[in-house]
Amino acid sequence: MIKMLSKGWPLFLLFIMLIPTRVTAQCCAAGSPASVNPDLRPLRAGSFSLMASMRYAVSEAYFQNDTKLEVIPLITSSDYWFGQIQAGYTVYRGIELNAGLGYFLKKAEHSKLSDLHSDNGYGLSDLTIGTRALIWRSTSSGRQFYGSLGITLPTGQFDLVRNNVKLPVQLQPSAGTFKYRAAVQYIEPVPALKTDFFAQAEAETSAWIVSDHFVYKYGNYYTLTLGGYHAVSGWFTLGIQARGEWRERSQRDESIPLEATGFRQVSLVPMVSLQLPQRLNIAFLPQLPVYRFYNGIQLANSWSGTFSFSYSL
Repeated sequence: MIKMLSKGWPLFLLFIMLIPTRVTAQCCAAGSPASVNPDLRPLRAGSFSLMASMRYAVSEAYFQNDTKLEVIPLITSSDYWFGQIQAGYTVYRGIELNAGLGYFLKKAEHSKLSDLHSDNGYGLSDLTIGTRALIWRSTSSGRQFYGSLGITLPTGQFDLVRNNVKLPVQLQPSAGTFKYRAAVQYIEPVPALKTDFFAQAEAETSAWIVSDHFVYKYGNYYTLTLGGYHAVSGWFTLGIQARGEWRERSQRDESIPLEATGFRQVSLVPMVSLQLPQRLNIAFLPQLPVYRFYNGIQLANSWSGTFSFSYSL
């Protein structure tokens, strides 16, 4: 186990250091935000899971590359409230089908001028469908390796015009296009420590948006996560993960790159989980950036918090 971690952390640092320096991080990027709650559940035939979650995120500082700026532009901050319901059913031992649907209760940009303040980015987000499958499992050690595939369908609200103003792409509730995701996950349980260590890597790409108001393509998005969850007791679990993210630059019109888009970021994500009666579970996961690099001048993610309530059968 120690060997795995000693090899894993250098790879994690290499992931952060070698990614392109010109690559969008916004508090209110269009479409559903990426989940920070890894799914470590074993897949048993006929099992069913249901989860409801709420996430709040705020951006209130500008960065140029890895430097925080003291000068505040016209838009001073942004934030959002995002709710989502997800369900999964294991149709066969080791193969799960899942789906999720989200809604932005609020998406706002705050300005020095009250007339420019906008909190009109609320509305239905997109539908995600996917599958998670057990690829390999060691019967002796319990080590597991999973793979997952998913697609985001642009079922939500996009091209919104409210109060005779076209909302910018970062305030749109829907991504406005199809997104395709692939991920792999490795889990190593250590029963003597009552801890599950895990590593997870994910990649996402999207199709071009061609709508009434936008010709736009989001930059490809990648994540690498290393972490561990420790069972303090039968009903109380603590966890921590280090999460690396980067997004390439977005493009508009005829593949014109947008310089002030794209980022790389490292965050720490603690986790507190309580197991309740009747197979219910509640968890809280704050996301705290410890390193941020932004191409151009951008409003950077400051922090976020996710509260989830889940049921399994």
